[in-house]
Amino acid sequence: MRQFTLRLSIDQEVPLDAISVETNTSKADVIRMAVDHYCGVLAERADNPVTAKLNPRMHELIEFTAMAMDHILSDRYGDRVRDEILTDVSQNLRKFHA
Repeated sequence: MRQFTLRLSIDQEVPLDAISVETNTSKADVIRMAVDHYCGVLAERADNPVTAKLNPRMHELIEFTAMAMDHILSDRYGDRVRDEILTDVSQNLRKFHA
């Protein structure tokens, strides 16, 4: 692994510190995960010739899975459980992917 210096603004450092403490992860590891995630997002963009053909199928599978789970949960447990899960999903999205 190469070592280098990274300068952050206070606006960047405060959330980095919070995530580091909340997840019990070093700041360096949080930054590494963010870079990996960002690079992965770029790789999945439709203008990338390597993944352009995979994107429509990937999105179709994600949507199918979400719809199937929605129907299964609603049929078996009613809307209450479904709504609880959606609330938890929203909270996790804000917490981990905002």
